[in-house]
Amino acid sequence: MSFFRAGTLIISVCFTLSGCQHAGRAVPAPARQVEQLSALIAGGNYLREQCAQTNLPDANTLTSRALALAEQRGWDRHAADYHRLVPLSAEKERLIAKDPLNEKDKCQKLQDSLALFIAAAPSS
Repeated sequence: MSFFRAGTLIISVCFTLSGCQHAGRAVPAPARQVEQLSALIAGGNYLREQCAQTNLPDANTLTSRALALAEQRGWDRHAADYHRLVPLSAEKERLIAKDPLNEKDKCQKLQDSLALFIAAAPSS
């Protein structure tokens, strides 16, 4: 992966996540839905594992919450693209880990981006 691509990953995740938080938009294509949801799962899992956010649930619970969010938005979680959700989440988490941004800034950006998702989710 090029340095440029790695360096922009956190920013891309933040933009993707902010797209998940805006209501009133047209329903995105299933592939885009999976991109957004996998970013939520990857960011949340990274926060828990690497940023010591022990209040966050495990990856399975994050996935369930992301799927519940999809359902709230009227997205078809049974679309064929959804089979990629778990592996794509894992890949995004690996890319976040490779991002050259220092860990403190990386964790803060993810925390800021995921705040609404985390706050709206019921505690485990």
